[in-house]
Amino acid sequence: MDWWLQILAPLVLGAVAGLFSGALIAYATLRGYVGRQALKPALEPSGKARRRGRRYIVFEVLGTEPVGFEELRGAIEDTVRRVYGELGAVMFNVKLIEYDGVRRRGVLRVRRDFKLQALAVLGLVRSSNGRRLLLIPISTTGSLKRARAIVRG
Repeated sequence: MDWWLQILAPLVLGAVAGLFSGALIAYATLRGYVGRQALKPALEPSGKARRRGRRYIVFEVLGTEPVGFEELRGAIEDTVRRVYGELGAVMFNVKLIEYDGVRRRGVLRVRRDFKLQALAVLGLVRSSNGRRLLLIPISTTGSLKRARAIVRG
C-alpha cells in the first residue's frame, strides 16, 4: 500500500495543481490581469488600407483579325484556368475591365500579389476561337484612371 501512495499521491497532486493553475491563468486572462493587449479588439483598418491592392495591366492585342471583348475575356480566363487551375483563377481575381477594339488595347485587373503570374498568363494566350493572337503588356499601374489614360493615348 505504501508504494501506491508513493506513485498515486504525486500524480493526483500534480493533476490538481495543474487544473488549479490552468483555471487561475484562465481567470486572470479573462479578468484582464494578464495579456491586456491580447484581449483588446483589433482595430480595423479603414479606407484604402482595408481594401486589397489591385494592379491594372495595360496590354495590346496583336493579330490579323479583330477580337471582341467577350472573346478576349474568355481566352484570358481559359488560359488562367489551364495554367493555374480553378484555385488560381479564384486567387488571382483576373478580370478584363475594358477593351478598345479600335486601338486594340485593353486593361486587365489583378490582385497585387499575383501581378507577375498575370503577366505570364498574358504571354501564354496564343489563340481565341481559332484566331491567332498575341497579348503584349504595355504598362502596369495601380489606378484605373491612369490605365485608361494609357489606353486612350
